[in-house]
Amino acid sequence: MGLFDQNCKKHELSLIANREYLHTFKPFMYVHIPKTAGTSILRSGLISIGDWADHKIAKDIKNISKYYSFTFIRNPYDKVYSSYNYYLSGKHSEEEKRSYLRDNFPTFEEFILNYDTSKHVNNYHFNTTQKQYITNSKGDVIVDYVGDFYNVNKGFKKVQELNPINYGQVFNLPIENKTNKPIINVTDEMANIIYNHWREDFDFFNFSKNSYK
Repeated sequence: MGLFDQNCKKHELSLIANREYLHTFKPFMYVHIPKTAGTSILRSGLISIGDWADHKIAKDIKNISKYYSFTFIRNPYDKVYSSYNYYLSGKHSEEEKRSYLRDNFPTFEEFILNYDTSKHVNNYHFNTTQKQYITNSKGDVIVDYVGDFYNVNKGFKKVQELNPINYGQVFNLPIENKTNKPIINVTDEMANIIYNHWREDFDFFNFSKNSYK
């Protein structure tokens, strides 16, 4: 049983044990790890704009215990590639950073082979680990539900079942399920760099070092 299943099962058992909680459902809070369907979750209508925490890590979200918090975890190889394409495509307002990438690291391979420099383009996308997003200073998980990005639609419905604050109304995501394997071309040298930087995530979430193959 992986971390995703363990976390969900533990929370389901806590709901059964604490019947008082069953009558005190909380508003939702999404801990938005970059490139894990955050835009789609915001568009779904499940979370109000006023409760949107952008890319804050869980321990920095004020009064997070007052919310039912959830997030989704993505394979680091896939995630860093998605972030690179996001910045290179100009789907954000930081044209200066897009130009910097285009002029200095026009390919993903060049970006990774120069990661000591290129990763500083954005801290949330390229430096902060996914484990850091969901844990406190002691390393304990403080997010109520940690889901699998590659089963995001299933997980999105699951959090609504666990915390049915909307009285049976189910919100859907405006995206399709993702494939279960990163669809990128990564050399062994690139993989070693990504693995060494995101080693904490590979170990904590049990992603295989060879999952890029």
